[in-house]
Amino acid sequence: MPEIFDIIIIGGGPAGLTAGIYASRARMKTLILNEGTVGGQLVLTHEIANYPGVESTSGFQLGNIMKK
Repeated sequence: MPEIFDIIIIGGGPAGLTAGIYASRARMKTLILNEGTVGGQLVLTHEIANYPGVESTSGFQLGNIMKK
């Protein structure tokens, strides 16, 4: 029997992960489809210095924080 989800999110970048957080908080059965590393293109960025709530970090580190 196939699994049934309330919502399927395509992409595991910052927007997809945020959508997944809010969907799961709403108690929706959520599936995030992602190709490659969690964080999307963000993980390829050497330095993130202008993201809200983050002073300075690498894209890879920020992607791991979002994954948690």
